[in-house]
Amino acid sequence: MENLGFGYGPVHPGELLKEEIAYRGISQREIAAQMGMPYTY
Repeated sequence: MENLGFGYGPVHPGELLKEEIAYRGISQREIAAQMGMPYTY
């Protein structure tokens, strides 16, 4: 995908969640509960 003239490209939401999980040092199950989402979808 092109960079749309902003100097960066779009980031997949899963990548952002992956970074947030690592930063907080929590599990996928814990972040799902905090977001009010089921762990399995």
